[in-house]
Amino acid sequence: MNPEVRIFVSLLFLGVAVWLSVLGGQRIRVYYIFEKCPKKTKKVGAILQDVSQKDNVRVGIRRPFFVKHMTKSVYAYTVEGKVYYIKATHYYTTKRQTPKFVPVVYLTSHPKYAYIDDLTSSGEMEYLLYGILLVFWAISLLVISLVGFGVLPS
Repeated sequence: MNPEVRIFVSLLFLGVAVWLSVLGGQRIRVYYIFEKCPKKTKKVGAILQDVSQKDNVRVGIRRPFFVKHMTKSVYAYTVEGKVYYIKATHYYTTKRQTPKFVPVVYLTSHPKYAYIDDLTSSGEMEYLLYGILLVFWAISLLVISLVGFGVLPS
């Protein structure tokens, strides 16, 4: 590969790695605030806005199984006059069985970071999992860019 192209691609990968690490760190920080700082969160009710139902859906990758009814719903909640939306997936639930109101926990400083507080959702753990995944990809791209720069042997 041409050295100029190799350096350009390495710089591009390095930039993407920095961007992914910032996003991942942000998600991990949101998870930490949800878990350790409950005074920085509030709870509000969300109202069902839209529902779509699919029947006989295959779920899973390694050992897939079929779910008779799956509904994807969108809820709206209002904080200080601004409306925010949050999505949820309900398994074994028809359109008529979908909850009309759900409790939502959000950060008081950034209301867009929220999760549905019920027994069927993964809640704040999604932020931790996405954060770890983004940081993993950032580290992988960092290693690839260091190999491209010649700092690490290939």
